[in-house]
Amino acid sequence: MKTHVITLFVTAAVTVNSFAQLSVDSQGKVGIGTTAPSQKLEVSGGNAQIYNGYDLIFKGGTDNNGLPGKIYFYNNTGVEHARIYSNSTGLKLRADYNQADIQITTQGKVGIGYTTDDNFNLNDYALRVYGNVYCTGTYTPSDE
Repeated sequence: MKTHVITLFVTAAVTVNSFAQLSVDSQGKVGIGTTAPSQKLEVSGGNAQIYNGYDLIFKGGTDNNGLPGKIYFYNNTGVEHARIYSNSTGLKLRADYNQADIQITTQGKVGIGYTTDDNFNLNDYALRVYGNVYCTGTYTPSDE
């Protein structure tokens, strides 16, 4: 079976009522709602939805530290408010740029309130909280 590859080099934009709907620049960057995309894919002026796809997959590529990609949450002025990422020790959720608020290790252990990725150590604890804990209801300590 022969495989055919078609390569198109285009700079194009589809506009409706003077508003850009879809554009592809000379570097292959695709813009939806913008004629000047800054990334490989940029959606501007609306939401993106994956329907009946079930999964959102980030595959391949690493940053300068050899870590996989991150999901960032910015406000409309470009200030980062949160991020989700992973590294060799597990999954990290941050509500502030320099603070890993919740970490889930590759062994399934959970740390809350730890402020540095370095030396993250839960020892033999399934849950370790750095800071005060408020609990309502019944708390039952156990040595089991």
